[in-house]
Order: sequence, then C-alpha cells, then structure tokens
Amino acid sequence: MSDLIISQVGAAIKWTIRLMNRTTGAAITGKTKASFTFNLSKNGVGNVSTTNITLTEVDATNNAGEYIVTVPATDFVAASGVYELYVGYTADLSYFFELKATVTPSVVPAVPLGEASFTAASGNGRITDGTNPVVGAVVYVVDPSGKAYTSAITDANGLIGTLYFTVAGTYTAYAMKAGYAQTSFSIVVSGTTTTGPLTDAALTATASTSGMTLAELRAYGRMMVHDQVGTEADTKINGAVNDALGMLAKSRLWSWLWTDWDLNVHAQYNTGIITITSGTTGAVVSTMSVSLPTWVDSNCKILIKGKWLRIASRTNTTTLVLTDTWPEATYAGGYTIVKDEYVLPTDCLKFGMPFSGIDWLWKTEPVSFEEIRAMQIVTRTPLNFPGVHAIHNNKIILCPWPAVDAYYPCIYFKAPSLLVSDSDAADWDPQHLEVLQRGIDYQLCLRFGATVLGDVKTCFAAYKEAFNRACANEKDSPQFRQPMNQGRTVRTQFSYPTNT
Repeated sequence: MSDLIISQVGAAIKWTIRLMNRTTGAAITGKTKASFTFNLSKNGVGNVSTTNITLTEVDATNNAGEYIVTVPATDFVAASGVYELYVGYTADLSYFFELKATVTPSVVPAVPLGEASFTAASGNGRITDGTNPVVGAVVYVVDPSGKAYTSAITDANGLIGTLYFTVAGTYTAYAMKAGYAQTSFSIVVSGTTTTGPLTDAALTATASTSGMTLAELRAYGRMMVHDQVGTEADTKINGAVNDALGMLAKSRLWSWLWTDWDLNVHAQYNTGIITITSGTTGAVVSTMSVSLPTWVDSNCKILIKGKWLRIASRTNTTTLVLTDTWPEATYAGGYTIVKDEYVLPTDCLKFGMPFSGIDWLWKTEPVSFEEIRAMQIVTRTPLNFPGVHAIHNNKIILCPWPAVDAYYPCIYFKAPSLLVSDSDAADWDPQHLEVLQRGIDYQLCLRFGATVLGDVKTCFAAYKEAFNRACANEKDSPQFRQPMNQGRTVRTQFSYPTNT
C-alpha cells in the first residue's frame, strides 16, 4: 500500500520502511542504499534524480528491519509537484515500497498541481443502513489500476474526511462493517474535478451477527492480511473461507454436519412387451403399449431373455437406449426393468446408514463395490426389502432390487455449502468459530504468504491447537471422534503437512 504525504516546499521528508521476510516473519537487517532500487517521477514524468536521497538502518538489534529514507530539503522537495517515489529491495523486487508526496507552496492542500479532492456528504458518498448513518464503517479506496490507495472510517454522520487524488481515473470505494454486506461506489477524478456517486451508499444488514456470514468472514480475513482490498484480494479471501470450511469438514465427523435423507426405492417394472432390434449399436428398446414410469433412467437396468443390459439413456416415454449392442435376433416380448442404483445428495461427503427397522434383511453396514456386483450377477429374484448395499460413484447400490415401492430414512455427513453471496451463512457451529478462523488464517497464508498471525507453519500450529479444543468440546460425545479416514476410534492428534 502506498504512503501519502502532503508537504511544504523546502521541508525535508523522513520516511520509515520495514523490511520483513514474508515467509518466516524475520527482519531483514544489515542493508544499505545500495541494496535497494530507487525510481522517482514528477507529475507523471519519470527518470527524476534520486542521488541525494539517503537510506539508513535504524537499529539492527532494537528496531530490526527498520530503515529511514531521507529526502533532504535541497532534493525534489525544493520544488512544487506531485511525486511518486518507488523503493524496491533489489534482491527480490516483490518487496517494494511507494511514497506519494504532494509538495505545495503551503502545507494546506488547496488542490494545486492538478490534485483533486472528494468530501462525502449526505446524498453523495454517505454510508447508511438504508435509512440512518452508519458509524465505524471502514471505507477502502482502490485506485484505477486496482491497487489499494487509502482508507477512512465513518463518523457519527456516516461520513469520511476529505480524500485527495493525484491521478485521473475511476476510483472504487468499498464500505464494510461487521454485520453488514459490503457495498461500493465510484469516485471519478478528472483534472481538479471529482464526481462522487451522487447518492448515499447503503450497507445491508446480514441475517447473522455471529460472524458466520461470508461478508463477516471476509472482513475478518481482510484484517488478517493487513487490509488488502480489491477484486483479486476478495477472490483469494473468499477462496480461503470456503477451503477452510472444506478442510474442517474432511478432518472429522462433526455432529453439526450430519443430516437426514429419505431413500425412495421403486419396485421392478414389467408391464406390457418390448421390442429390441438386432445388431444396432446402442440398441434401441421400444415399449409397445405402455409409457415408462418417470423413475426409469440410466441408473436402471433391464432383464431380457435372462441377460442383464444396462440403460444408457431415456429418449422419451416409450424408448430407451442401451449401452451395448443387442447380439441376438430382433426380440419382442417380456422384460423386467429394475432400479438398484440411487444417486446420493450432491452435498454428501460420507454416507452414514439407512434406518430400515426390520425391513433390512441383513446388515446396515455397506459392502464393497466388488462384493455387491458379484451378488447382483447371480441374483434373479427381488425382495420386498434390500439385503445389502454399497456406496460407489456417488450412488447407493442395492441387492436384491426392491419388489415394492418403499422409503428408508437415512443419514449422511454433508459437505458445507459453498459461500457465494455476502449473506450466505457458513454450515458451521457458531460455538466453534475459533477453529474456523484459524483454518481461514492457514488458507490465507497459502495464498498471501503470511498473515497478521504469522507464516504458514505458525498458522497451522494455531489451527491444530484450536482443532483439538473443538474436538474436546463437541456436542455429540464426551469422547473424541477421529478423522473420517481413521474410523471412529479416539484420536485428535495432527501431523504437520510435509508440503508446507
């Protein structure tokens, strides 16, 4: 983020910068002016001399990583102008600092030298809740290139102080406050003229004040990455929030994420006769006298002359397409359509079990996909209730197939819904907000390199501690549940990822 200074002609400028390693958080010490690259422009024209500018280390022990850039009174500050000074760490130019200095004959910026200003007023940039002013909202301003420019906080009247601009273009102001969805407005700068939104900017209250909406979680994430703003930063922060939820959901069978589902099964169907033509690729089966039930689809199979054939698609109410070629002579006669595969809910992360009472003949624990396929090959008779089931390719597969219509209550462990809109609330227990925030910290580190809390390793260590506390205080059992891929024995220990 650029630093902004308004200075009087002939007054020296001292500017402090801090050089820290983004990954480790350690200070980078022992550097001189020769370790940096300097570039200076005046009123948009570059290649201005920086010979007299100095850079010195403050104190490598007590103020590690801190350096002072001094612009003497005889250097560029000797003349009025709008200056932009760039200082880059030569060893890695991704570490850079920018100073925007407006040097005027007077310390009072009277909008000289093409500089423009904007002051919010009622009906023009005031922040409200739709009716009343909002105090304490943070307003971040992004310049025409998408870089963070400046920020301000609204007063009791929902207003921010005067903002000064040195470059023409359209600036975007983002207003945000916990408990509200973010809003934005534009400020257009042309020469010394600024045009605000010419209307109030309304923040919309979100349904939750528990810190669980996307707007609230993004505001938290922005704070943890030193108030970075803009479309790119928001995209990264939103991704960190959603990935943190996904990471948590896959780490343990949390009681909050268990949910109900009704499995509706259908009896076999064999009304009327069908016709199937010999030798056609993707053989077409046409019923002759009846319309197929609506549930007949590619999750069904058809038994013809003792052979099981899989259905590829359904063309209409009387026509099906098979996956394979019918090798025998054209056939017209009896058939049986069965549905033994049912699609699980789209948010199913792990299937739990059916609650079938006495109807489920064998057991409610699933068998393997290989086992159920072997059983289906030799099964020719339906039952009023299934015997076993398997989970495969986001489907539940039954054997034998149902002989009657029925429904069975089930439970499954769901994946948290993706947060898209500001008002979307996280599928997460508000009592465990701490571990979600630590997960967001870790995901932010993977995207931004470091957060206020520290580097990747520091953030993951904090996440582990919060995770174990959350496990110890889960509502479903006094004992700890284990991560999903470890069964249900007691365990809460983490291993640090080897790729971080």
